[in-house]
Amino acid sequence: MKPDRNLTHLRETRGAAAATVPPMPVEGEDLAAAARAYAAALPARFDLVHLGLGPDGHTASLLRGDPVLDETSALVAVNRPCQGHRRMTLTYPAPARAVRGVAPAHRDGDQG
Repeated sequence: MKPDRNLTHLRETRGAAAATVPPMPVEGEDLAAAARAYAAALPARFDLVHLGLGPDGHTASLLRGDPVLDETSALVAVNRPCQGHRRMTLTYPAPARAVRGVAPAHRDGDQG
């Protein structure tokens, strides 16, 4: 697992506590198909949604000016590359299914 992925940070902070957190398949060839498959496997509700915070202030790979900000029907979308990474994100309707949400205020190596 790459050290700068949100999933890596989440697993480090959860320690031994069990959690079902499938990684987003951002390494595949067809990201649009991977996003659809990932969305189809999502539960009807989430106990917790972890919203990562990027060094430039973006949250959950929702990047200013990215067309996925206007997505209201798909739960997962592919967005533009950012900081050298291919990105896939939950769109706004997905975190709305959460009972709770958490977002870190700052991580080591992040700006601000």
